[in-house]
Amino acid sequence: MTNILYIQGFGSDANSLTSQTIRKELSTDFQAITHSFSNDYGKFQAMIGNIEQAKELLKSKNIDLVIASSMGGFVGMGCTGITKILINPCMKPSEQLRLRIVPDISDYNPENFFSLYDTHRISIRSIRDVLVPLVYEIKS
Repeated sequence: MTNILYIQGFGSDANSLTSQTIRKELSTDFQAITHSFSNDYGKFQAMIGNIEQAKELLKSKNIDLVIASSMGGFVGMGCTGITKILINPCMKPSEQLRLRIVPDISDYNPENFFSLYDTHRISIRSIRDVLVPLVYEIKS
């Protein structure tokens, strides 16, 4: 059995629709493992902690492939020595978070506001039509 670790993006967790769909769509030939990484990206140590957790999961769960999206893609880049599929990885988290998180209500501007209900999602169709065939191609 091939073990896959899915690392979610900002504002998501191990039970998101994307995580559930990946687990379901790959369940026949793969074991898709999800983990709720910290969303406290305002702290540098949280990002380091996520990368360290991912590296530990690679070892403890015998991971063969990493799939990561958005902010999770940044975490996934810290996982070396393993094949990865990075979907729209966040390359500059400091800049992106500054645009999306309102640190003080006096700085509130509706054009820059980000809520957890406005997160990027990978469509179920994209998972089925693009991601799953890519995983099979990589592992064959």
